[in-house]
Amino acid sequence: MIVLLGIASVAVFLAILLRPAVGAYLLLLATPLVAGLERGDIPLRPHEALLGLVLAALGTRSVLLMLSRHYEPPRLSRVDAALLLLVLTSSLIPILWLAARSLPLSQDNLLYSIVMIKYYFLYRVFRGAVITVAQAMTCLWLVLTASAIEGAIAMLQVLHLTGGLLELYDPADPSAGMDSLSATANRGSSTLGSAFSTADLMMISLILALSLMRVRPDRRGLLFAAALVFIAGCIAAGEFSGYLGLLAVLLAFGTLFGGQFRRLVPVFLASGALLTVPFWSVLEARLSGFSSAQGMPQSWQGRLANLQHFFLPKLLDGANWLLGVQPAARVPAPERWRDFVYIESGYVWLLWTGGVPLLLAFLYFVATALSRLRPIARGRVDAVGAAASAAYCYLLTLLTLMLFDPHLTVRGTADLLFALLAISQVTQPAGAAPRPRAAAQRYTLTPFTPVVAGVRPHAASD
Repeated sequence: MIVLLGIASVAVFLAILLRPAVGAYLLLLATPLVAGLERGDIPLRPHEALLGLVLAALGTRSVLLMLSRHYEPPRLSRVDAALLLLVLTSSLIPILWLAARSLPLSQDNLLYSIVMIKYYFLYRVFRGAVITVAQAMTCLWLVLTASAIEGAIAMLQVLHLTGGLLELYDPADPSAGMDSLSATANRGSSTLGSAFSTADLMMISLILALSLMRVRPDRRGLLFAAALVFIAGCIAAGEFSGYLGLLAVLLAFGTLFGGQFRRLVPVFLASGALLTVPFWSVLEARLSGFSSAQGMPQSWQGRLANLQHFFLPKLLDGANWLLGVQPAARVPAPERWRDFVYIESGYVWLLWTGGVPLLLAFLYFVATALSRLRPIARGRVDAVGAAASAAYCYLLTLLTLMLFDPHLTVRGTADLLFALLAISQVTQPAGAAPRPRAAAQRYTLTPFTPVVAGVRPHAASD
C-alpha cells in the first residue's frame, strides 16, 4: 500500500511539474470527498497532504524556470494584500502576543495559528496554476461534480442509506466548533464530516450552477438538475445556519442578476417545497427543539452556555479583547464526555484569536474582495465571471454566517472560497494570446530544459 501511494505521489508530482493546472484540478475534485477523513497518526488530512504535494511540485517548477530564465514572478493584487493582513493578524501577531505575556506556544496554538497561512498558500496555488478561461471552466465543472457527489451522499445519509460508507469520516468539524455529540443522524455531514460545511458547500455550488446558466445556455438542463441537488443537499444538512445562508446567498445573487433571479423565484419556491417532502424528518427534528421548555433547541442552549462560561469571561477580562486570548479556538472541557469546548461564534472567534486587529482585517478583506468581485461577476459572461459570482454571493452571506460559527476557515468550504477568489482574477480574455506570465506557466519543462542561459520573456505581468 505504501509503495503504491509513493508511486502515485511521484506520478502526480511529475504531472503537476509539467502541467500546473493538474494540481488545481486534483485539489478541487478531491478536497470535498476526503476532507472529512480522520487524521489518525498523521497530523495532516489527505487534502492537506495533497496541497503539500502540489506546493512542492509548483515550487520545484518555479526553481527550474528561474534557472532557465523563463520565470515571471506573480503579481500581487489588493486581495493579496487583504489576505496577507489576515495572515498577519491571525498568525504572527497572536504568537507575538503570547510571547509578550510569557505564555507557552503549545502545539494547539501553533496549529491554529497557521490555518490562514495554509489558505493563503492554497490561494496562491490557484493564482499560479489557473491562468486561462478554459482552465477556469474545467475547475468549475470539477467543483460541480464533487459537490453533486457530496450532496447526494448527504441526502442518502439522512435517509439512512449510506451503510458503512461514512465510518472513516469524522462525525464533526472540531476546527469550526462542533463537538462530536452534536452531530446527529438527522444532519447530512457527508464526506466533510460537518453538517454546516456541507450546507455551505451546497450554497456556493448552487450559485455556480446558476451563474453558469448564463455562460453555457446549452447546458441549462444539466445545471438546473445540479441546482436541485444542491438545494436538496442543503436541506439534508439540517442546519438552521444553512437554511438562513441559502436564503441569503440567493438574495445576494438577486443583487447581481435581478432579472434571472426573478424568473427563478417561482421555480425555487416550488422545488424547495417538493424537496422538503423526502427530508421532512430532518426539518421536523430541527423544529422540535423550539417546543422545549426553554423555547430553543438544545444545541442553541449549549452554544450560549459555552460562550457564557468558557469564552466571554476570559475574553472580557482586562484587555484580552484588544489583542486576543490565544490562537487555539478551543479550551479543555471539564466533562468526561468531551475533550474540548469549541467557540461557536465566528465574531467571538475573531476577537478570541486576534482581537480587534483580526476583526478589522476580516472586515477589510471582505470589503476588498467584494469590491473586486462585483464588477467581474457582472461584466464577464464566462467561467471567470461565474467564479466571481459564487465568491461574491458567499462572501456577502459569510457576514451573516459568522454570527453562528467560524465559517471563514471551515474545512472544505474555505478551500473552495479561496480557490474561487483566485480563479476570479484570471485576466486573460478568451481567445487572446498568452501573456508573459501565462506563457511562462505554459512553458514545457523537459529533461533537456537548459538551466543556465535562456531567453527571458518581456517584463510584463497579467
